[in-house]
Amino acid sequence: MVLSRLVMNLGSSAARRDLANAYEMHSTLMRLVDAGAGRPLWRLELGRDGRPPELLIQTDVEPDFGALTTLDDSYFLEADSRPNRLVANLVVGDRLRFRVRANPTVTREGKRHGLVQYEEQVAWITRQLQRHGARPLEIHVSGSQREVFRKRRGGAPITVVGVTYDGALEVEDLAGTRELVRNGIGHARALGFGLVTVAR
Repeated sequence: MVLSRLVMNLGSSAARRDLANAYEMHSTLMRLVDAGAGRPLWRLELGRDGRPPELLIQTDVEPDFGALTTLDDSYFLEADSRPNRLVANLVVGDRLRFRVRANPTVTREGKRHGLVQYEEQVAWITRQLQRHGARPLEIHVSGSQREVFRKRRGGAPITVVGVTYDGALEVEDLAGTRELVRNGIGHARALGFGLVTVAR
C-alpha cells in the first residue's frame, strides 16, 4: 500500500471542477488505475490558514501522477508518495491514532439509510473497528452533515451522510486491521469516503 498527498492547485480549472464534484474527482483518479496503481481510496483535506486543499490517495503501488497532468499540467502544486510501512510492521497490541471520513449507514426494509444521531454514528464506527480486529480506545465525531452529490448535470441528486471520525485503536488482529486500512470501510468510497489513515 502506498499513501500519496497531492496539494491541489486552485488555479487549475480541472482541479476546481474535481474539488466541486466528487464524481468528477473519482473519474480523474481512475486514471491512476489505468496507469497500473490499482483502485484508489481518497479523502479531501481542506486547507487551513489559507493553504490549498490536499488530497490523500491510497493505492496498491506508487502512482504515476503524470496520468493526472494529461488533464491539466498544473493540476497540483506538490505530490509525494510513501509506502505504508507502519501497517506492514504492525504487531498485536500496537496503539494507533486513526482518521476516517465515512458514510455510516444501516439497512432497513431493504433500503440504506444514513445515520444522523451521534450515538448511532459512534456505534457504527465501533462495530466497524471491532469487526476488523481493532479495539476502539477513543472516538471523536466531527463534520457530520448531509452531502448532496450529482453524477451529471440534471441527474438525480444523491444524498450521503458524511462523518469524520478521529480517535485511537488497539490492534487485536493483524490481518483484520491491515484489511481495514487496505480496503477502507463503509459505502460511497468512490466519493471520497472510507479511507482509514493511521499513525503512532
